[in-house]
Amino acid sequence: MVEGTGSPEEKGSHMTKNSFAVAIGLLWGLYSGLTYSAPPEGFFTPREQKTFHVIVQGDVTPQQEKNLNDAIKEWNQIAGKSFISKNQGEVEIVIQFKEYFHPDAPNSIGVAWMESEACPINIQHYIRNKNVVMHEIGHCIGFRHDTNPRSLMYDLAKNDQYVTQEMETFVKEAYGSR
Repeated sequence: MVEGTGSPEEKGSHMTKNSFAVAIGLLWGLYSGLTYSAPPEGFFTPREQKTFHVIVQGDVTPQQEKNLNDAIKEWNQIAGKSFISKNQGEVEIVIQFKEYFHPDAPNSIGVAWMESEACPINIQHYIRNKNVVMHEIGHCIGFRHDTNPRSLMYDLAKNDQYVTQEMETFVKEAYGSR
């Protein structure tokens, strides 16, 4: 399991790669005047399966298709190899762009059921933002919501969110080239 949490007693006195990245981020945040919050405990739990097959169901606009292709390309670039594909994979990510209502999240613009064997995603049909697609795929590959409002995995979508350094590290370690 790849996680950046645990007490010093659990990890020993040495600094792990993840704690080093958090320390650098904290120093940079202090230097640049920004506040920094480490990802919450349990933020990333990689799947045992290491490849993902994206299946699109229903009608898709050219812009939605472009956003999906760009999101897949960006996750693969982060990992340094192709682990998400429209052709094959161990875990099916089934994406639908449609109007829907989820009683537990009535204002939701996207939802992914990451606890299931496959990972169905519904994204509101009117969404034209690649980050929403990346965020929902992020759930399918093991990310939960982040407390950092600039993180792509923050629970409210904004255009200025990005894949954090911690996220990159987790994806490379779990799914990247070895």
